[in-house]
Amino acid sequence: MKYAADSLKEDKVLVLEAVQQNGQTLKYAAEVLKDDVEVILAATSHDGCALQHASERLRGSRDCILQAVKQNGIAVKYASEDLRADKEIVLSAVKQNGLALRFAVDALRQDREVVLASVRQNSDALKYAAVVLQEDRDLMMVRKRKLPPMPKKKANGLLWDVHLSPRK
Repeated sequence: MKYAADSLKEDKVLVLEAVQQNGQTLKYAAEVLKDDVEVILAATSHDGCALQHASERLRGSRDCILQAVKQNGIAVKYASEDLRADKEIVLSAVKQNGLALRFAVDALRQDREVVLASVRQNSDALKYAAVVLQEDRDLMMVRKRKLPPMPKKKANGLLWDVHLSPRK
């Protein structure tokens, strides 16, 4: 698509075929097709982040955003601010990729349910939560359960963990 003639970039059938194989080819489509719901849904069904090439109008479309974030939670980054404030959309995003919490509006980064869903998916997501939730004991316990066991070292016949407490 990159080197295709402009007339081919305006051909909806050809563009649909291309974005179904690689959603990122949407960036080469004609502007009119970047504003076509069918084309955007086809592109984001295989690559949620293809949403970045959609028209501003469709980046504000609830249906387009929901499909994109279910495929790749990080796609919420390209949603309109109104939709980044939509709890259902952000929950879908963080359940797919906990790190999508980074792109939610502040109010949802303070929402315990949203933060819990993100930390359950990816323990590192806690760093994007509001400070008050980063200090929440229950969330810290969820995060701790998600982390891999700490490495142990053997010295003088004793096992030492990261906190340097000996165990036999």
